[in-house]
Amino acid sequence: MGKVDEATIQELKAKHKTLYLITDEDGDEYVCKGPTVPEVERFLQDGGDKKGEKLEAFRGLAMSCVVYPDGEKMAAIADEFPFIVVTLGNKLAELAKMHEKVRVKKL
Repeated sequence: MGKVDEATIQELKAKHKTLYLITDEDGDEYVCKGPTVPEVERFLQDGGDKKGEKLEAFRGLAMSCVVYPDGEKMAAIADEFPFIVVTLGNKLAELAKMHEKVRVKKL
């Protein structure tokens, strides 16, 4: 897939308030917006129970938040490399303040 060019970044910034660049270990770049409350709700509903389809939940979250590459190209990437949606979904969860490491202290 490769890197996103500066002209595309500027074009996307004109459409979206806040964007994030996610770069995988291969150097492929994805431009994402943070997930909204409805997108998080849908993610939790789609994959949150025993009947839920976890991969489809991650795919739905990634497809709704990734703004580059565009929908068709992102869908093709997700078909070829299914775990990319899990990788991106985990980063999107971090953007929504889901942290793996938190401290708890009895008061």
